[in-house]
Amino acid sequence: MNWSRRRFLKNGAKALAAAAVPAAAYELLTPEVLAAVRKGKGPRWAWVIDATKCVGCGMCVQAC
Repeated sequence: MNWSRRRFLKNGAKALAAAAVPAAAYELLTPEVLAAVRKGKGPRWAWVIDATKCVGCGMCVQAC
């Protein structure tokens, strides 16, 4: 592979960003934080949308 300096720096920045995201997520998702989130007694709702079938109509946003 013959990499230019620009390509090397660009890919290096991507690698650093990819390594930083899981580290930040790990700090946010500690057991104490997760336990504090679930203190509510009421129901918890979730809605799964198949993004591959999205046509951009916005009906899912209106329904929510």
